[in-house]
Amino acid sequence: MQKVILAVIFFFTVTEIYAKQSGWRVLKPLEKYTIDMYSMKNTVAYLEIRRYYKSVHAKTYNIKKYDITVTLQQTGFTITNYKMLKRFRHVAPNLSVLTNLKKHGICIMNGCFGYISNAFMIDTEDKIWRMNRVEDVISMLDKINTPAELKLVLWLQHPNWDIHDSNHKEKYQKTVTGYRVIAEYDNSIVNRGECGHFTYKIDVNREGKITEKKLLKKEASKEGCLTMD
Repeated sequence: MQKVILAVIFFFTVTEIYAKQSGWRVLKPLEKYTIDMYSMKNTVAYLEIRRYYKSVHAKTYNIKKYDITVTLQQTGFTITNYKMLKRFRHVAPNLSVLTNLKKHGICIMNGCFGYISNAFMIDTEDKIWRMNRVEDVISMLDKINTPAELKLVLWLQHPNWDIHDSNHKEKYQKTVTGYRVIAEYDNSIVNRGECGHFTYKIDVNREGKITEKKLLKKEASKEGCLTMD
């Protein structure tokens, strides 16, 4: 009898430890993660993602005015050369049709408006680079080893997902090859893609590549379906 009790205690103890080790944790909003929670490759000194806008009545994006949505840098990095800083701030973006970095547009009767992004990087030799592809930005990171890096990868892969968007919620757990994520989001605006409430299972490896994305559930949007006119 005593052996049985000990076996049961051992079973539940092991199960509890395993549950804690493999349990799910909630990802924070991207804006809650600080610079020190990211690890970039040794050749990268500083990187920022800039967002450019196009108004309804404009034919092109305004490349002279932008918002900085994400900033990453090596510990202790500062720009001491004023001329270099000025040149960096005024580098023109590459907004070709191949750009897939955080872009979104909506067309209404009066015209189309939206935004598009580029990333700009300063390397450790003070050279300036610009990037307009998601995979290029992800390649600037070291291995994906922190929740902040995982959240950034997920955010980059979803063009309609704003940095302050509270409609996206994810929980994650570590796997042998990286991370498994259960992502849930609601889209009630038809112009921003398929309307509905979605739950996905997403596997991300250490290189920041999504190796599997599977729709687990689709329901009606909690807000209904709206079209922006």
